[in-house]
Amino acid sequence: MKSAIAKHSLTTASLIALAMAGVLPSTALAQAEVTLEAAEQAEAVAQTNAWGQTNVDLPADEAIRYGVLDNGMRYALRKNTTPKGAASVRMHVKVGSVAEAENEQGLAHFLEHMAFNGSTNVPEGEMVSMLEREGLSFGPDTNASTSFTETIYKLDLPDAKETAVDLALMLMRETASNLTIGEEAVERERGVVQSERQLRNTAGLRSAVAQLAVQLPETPVSKRLPIGTEEVIATAPSSRIKDLYHRYYRPENTTLVMVGDFDVDAMEAKIQAQFADWEAVGQAGAAMDYGTIDPSSPLTIGSFSDPSSPTTAIFQKAKPFEATGNSVADNLESVQLALASQILAQRFQKLALAADAKILGGAAPFAPVENIADQALFVSVGKAGDWQNAVAVGEQELRRALQYGFTQSEVDEQLANFSSTLENAAKQQDTRRNAGVADEIISSTVSGEVVLTPAGKFEVLQSLKPSLTADLITQAFRSNWEGGPSSVFVTTAEPIENAEEAIGAALSASQKVAVEAPVEAETKPFAYDDFGTPG
Repeated sequence: MKSAIAKHSLTTASLIALAMAGVLPSTALAQAEVTLEAAEQAEAVAQTNAWGQTNVDLPADEAIRYGVLDNGMRYALRKNTTPKGAASVRMHVKVGSVAEAENEQGLAHFLEHMAFNGSTNVPEGEMVSMLEREGLSFGPDTNASTSFTETIYKLDLPDAKETAVDLALMLMRETASNLTIGEEAVERERGVVQSERQLRNTAGLRSAVAQLAVQLPETPVSKRLPIGTEEVIATAPSSRIKDLYHRYYRPENTTLVMVGDFDVDAMEAKIQAQFADWEAVGQAGAAMDYGTIDPSSPLTIGSFSDPSSPTTAIFQKAKPFEATGNSVADNLESVQLALASQILAQRFQKLALAADAKILGGAAPFAPVENIADQALFVSVGKAGDWQNAVAVGEQELRRALQYGFTQSEVDEQLANFSSTLENAAKQQDTRRNAGVADEIISSTVSGEVVLTPAGKFEVLQSLKPSLTADLITQAFRSNWEGGPSSVFVTTAEPIENAEEAIGAALSASQKVAVEAPVEAETKPFAYDDFGTPG
């Protein structure tokens, strides 16, 4: 889920995300029961923060201070006291493997490694020692990651004393603009990156790559994995890594976020002093090309087999990514689809627990692939070797949901769970840890969504409740699966003979089986209404 409101409660992750380690904005404003007049009034009072994020009527987290330096670098600061006396630092650079040329595959990730291997003011091998002297451990407190579209550097300071904060900001500045990327250091690090690539070369990753090639064939995600290619990692000279560095590590591509137990005014002054004189080197890199996605493309079928692979049938509908708007109305569809996902997860659980169960479970998440694609997924997990029933149950349950929708009793149950989760989070929001808040702000730097507190999310849910009916949730679900699946992908332990033809035949046979409407469950009153005199 892209919406911060909905994703809070949706715990089922896509298989792609699991192997590699939301939902479209509302198109029907009337669903939110917002009149044109009310919408116009909301637009009139809309506010835009320093990052250019326009907020129509969402209860944004007012404790976050947003800023932009003259060179274009963005920053956000928020005081938070859990853990007391600590702070979390995040630096986001808008570059990932999608930006790489053919002979650069894997260099965005390689570059991330070089951040720990020498800069203008930090000799090679000294960064970790400097951090350890301030009480940080490499790994738990110091980390970095590279994905298709972004690179993020993380520091969690157990003690946000001035020396530690100054060191953290200095190291982030060194990473942003002063890496030396020496040839000898590159050669020493090459083996580390190659070892990491080999370690990640699992059946799960290979399955994800095959799956992406079927699901998003006209995008670079299956051809530009962050871990790169063996040839590039083994042969790329330091000059090629430097070129990528200067093209994309630039102020206008960078966001710094700090959350912790500190004085916001003083921290803002430190950031300005450390980064204000940063100037980009050379010509800027081209904007990342995310490829094309045609929601009306004909159905494609794919498969993957490996002795360690589970038996699954994955139905998918892909659309181009579109950020959720910053209004209550824009968040409606995301919440509706989150509830639909939870209802379907419950249906899969009941099927798996039945005496004559044909599957082991399933899920129906709406899972974006970063800011490249929006995906509706319908995953049926079959028993070992029985991919046919995984396909059949998945096809029939998806068809049942599309044909008959959801019952009000199902909606009421999941809405109660959803509401309870958000309400409890709101009550405990003052105990949120720095790292979680910082990560949420970093996420918003790409999505453009304003950050809400848990109390704000609960408030939005309450205002949307009149529109969270079975009919409207069914309508939103059907809209996102309009035209049926874009692809069906099957994973098995043993290869399927003539896989595409066999899977197609299984689908055709399943489509001939009639499905019945779900039964509206009777809501029974709670049996206990008198507990006697309180003790």
